[in-house]
Order: sequence, then structure tokens, then C-alpha cells
Amino acid sequence: MTKEQLRSAWEASLKRALEAKDAIDSADETADLDALSAELDESVAEVERTKKNYEARERTEKTLEASIPPAAEREAESRKPATARGTQRTERTYRPDFGPSYFADLILASKRDQGALDRLERNNREYAIETRAGVNQTATSGGEFSPPLWLPEFFPLLRAGRPTVNAIGSMPLPPATNSINLPGITTGDTTAVQSDGGAVSNTDLVTASKTAQVQTIAGRAVVSYQIVDLSSPAIDGVIYQDLVASYNQSLDVAVLNGNVANAKGILNVTGVNAVTYTSAGPKQTSATVADSFWNQLIFAKNGIDKGAFVGTDFAIMHPSTWNWYLSGLDSQLRPLAVGLGGMPGFNGTSLADLEAQGVVGFTNFGLPVVCDANMPVNLGAGTNQAPTVLINRRGFDIWESAPSFKVADQTSIATLQYQLVLWGYYGVMSRQPKMISVINGTGSIVQAGF
Repeated sequence: MTKEQLRSAWEASLKRALEAKDAIDSADETADLDALSAELDESVAEVERTKKNYEARERTEKTLEASIPPAAEREAESRKPATARGTQRTERTYRPDFGPSYFADLILASKRDQGALDRLERNNREYAIETRAGVNQTATSGGEFSPPLWLPEFFPLLRAGRPTVNAIGSMPLPPATNSINLPGITTGDTTAVQSDGGAVSNTDLVTASKTAQVQTIAGRAVVSYQIVDLSSPAIDGVIYQDLVASYNQSLDVAVLNGNVANAKGILNVTGVNAVTYTSAGPKQTSATVADSFWNQLIFAKNGIDKGAFVGTDFAIMHPSTWNWYLSGLDSQLRPLAVGLGGMPGFNGTSLADLEAQGVVGFTNFGLPVVCDANMPVNLGAGTNQAPTVLINRRGFDIWESAPSFKVADQTSIATLQYQLVLWGYYGVMSRQPKMISVINGTGSIVQAGF
């Protein structure tokens, strides 16, 4: 704004303040004095602000005018060659120690002052001869005045979640125990048709027990007091979220492939229905998807049906297996998988969704498919197989506690550091291995591209 505009703003604010004062002086008993007083206070503050702006501009212009020599002196100065004292070398038009002001000449040039125009033109010629890098965004050349902007957010580390744990479901871990024990029957009573006067069938029970040994999942981070006090977003909250994500993934991995005594994951349970899928040819052919792998799913379902006498709740596959399964085409190059909500095809073997983990679709006989990227892909003789699991939820139990989080500084006070620790407990047990089927073999090799 020009000085005249600033003065007009000052005068306008002064007028509003006087009007606000008059309104209070003439107010009757029905007037809202609090609102009128607030308006007066706001008007007075506006007067002070606009007055300061005007006075600051006035001082700036007076200082600038004082630095501009009289017109006759400027004209004479513009005609003189600038030379260094004691030499014949031509000096620059504008110098920091004495001589005309570059910024004053910019103002004078806007008013068509010929001397200022001549000096500016001579200055341009001087810099055309010797060019320099100038001020830019490089450090030590002005870059320090172009600071980066840090958003008060962060992007998390990408991790697989806990889809298998969520699909099976977990129970709260009972308090004050390090093991959960379950009695069971290995040989049962018998009944039989009795003939008149004949002996009644008599078989004594044989019993056993199973144990879920409680396990600990824990992680920690050591951070300085300074980063906790000065970070944005708060680093302790960032670390907490990352530890929780890691905790959930570790629990899911343990449920799938844990190999600790009395805490075996699904793939290491003894006595499950083992389905060997052998395939030496390329898996991408439509016949392999529609016939070979389809058959393995039915074999796995059959194992649960006839071994445990219950239905199958869902299948667990690595995303590579599921997406290969969806890639199958029939002999007319039509997809065997149909998108959920789409028109069903007569040749379809599955319904698919776009989700990456959790329930992602259904096989054609209605079996839900759970995708879990924590499913190992390095099993088998060639360490390149990704098994597929079919399961009834009642065949595998999961107990878990809520994770605990603690900030401790006692051991690190000498170095001004916190230790952020997250831990929790879980237990797993397969009470009925025959409610689980595992498909493995050379046909489970993860194919290129998947």
C-alpha cells in the first residue's frame, strides 16, 4: 500500500473508533454494553495498528529521500567515470561503501530520471561482462533462506497385518498363568447292538491333555529426551504405532508358522490333513487352475469333512497363490474368476474382490479365501513353496493379551534417553488337528511374476 492509502486506512479506523465511542455515550438501558465495549476496543486496536503502519512508511520514505543527492549532483555523478583510487581500473557503478544507491535509482528511474536510467544501464553492462552465480537455493548462497516445510504427519512402514488371527478369532488370555491346559479324549467309549443276555460293549476312556505355553512378544526403542520434547509429530506416538504394527505382524507369523514347543503355529501342528500337490508343468495354464489346483482344494476340504466331521470355514493363501489362481483363463480366454458384484460366468471358479488381505473372495463352492502375506513362501525341498491352508475355526485356539506400553528412563538418565517398550502375551493350541488341511508340494511353488 502507498503512504496515502495507509493514511486513509488510519483515518477510517479513527472514524470508526469515534463512532463506537458515540454509540456507548448515547446507549439506552436496552443496549448491549458488552458488545459495544468490545467493538470500541477492537476499533482502538485498529487505530493503533494503522497508525503504526503509516508512521513506519513515512519514516522509510524520509530515510530514502535523504540518501538521494540533489538533481544537479546526480547528473554530474552520472557523467563521471568510476575509477578505483590510485588506479586506472574502472570501478562498478554501485558500491557498498559510497556512491549512488541502486534502490534509490530504481525509484528515480520509475520517474524517468535520466541519470538514474544511465547508471542502471551501465550496471547491466557491467554484469553482462562478468556474470556470477548470484543468490539461489544452494547452501551458503541463499539456500538457508528457503527452508523446507515438514508436515505434521508421517508415512508408516508398510507391514502385513494379522488377517489369519482376525479370521480365526482370539480369546482374552486368562490372567496370572503361564500356560493353558486342556484335557481331552484319545480313545472313547463304545456302544454296540446287544443280543439278549449278551455282554454290553465296554471300552474305557483313554484321556490326555494339551498345553498352550504362554509366549511373549516384545520390542523397544531408545530415544533421546530432546527428540521426544522437540519433535513434531510426536516421536513417541510414531514409535508406539510402529511397535503395535510390528507386534500384530509378529503374532500373525507365530500363529501361522511358530515352532516353539507347546506353541506350534498352524503349519507345524502334528496330525493335520496333509495334501501333496505335485505339478511339474507351468502353473499358469487354464487346465492347471481349473482342474489341478481346484482338485487340491477339494481334497483338502475332503480331509476335514471325513476326518473331523465338520465343515471348512475358510482357506488361507499367500497373495501370490490367490492372484495366480485368479489369473486362470478357460480355453476361450475367458477369466475363471469373476469380480464380486459382476455378472457370474458359467465357467467361473471363484468370485474375487480387490482387497489385499483378509477375506478377498470365494471359491466357486462358496469357500471364503483369506489372503495373508505372512504365509511363508520358502518351504519345501526347494525353499520356494507357499502352502495353502483350509481350516475350521474350532480346530485352532488363540489367546492374547492387550499389548502394554511403558516409557522408562531410570537406566538411561545419565544420557538423557528414554526406553520405549511394548510387550504382550499370547498362547496357541490346536485342540483338533483334523480340522486343519495343509496343501504343499511342487505345485505350491511360487511362480514368476507372482
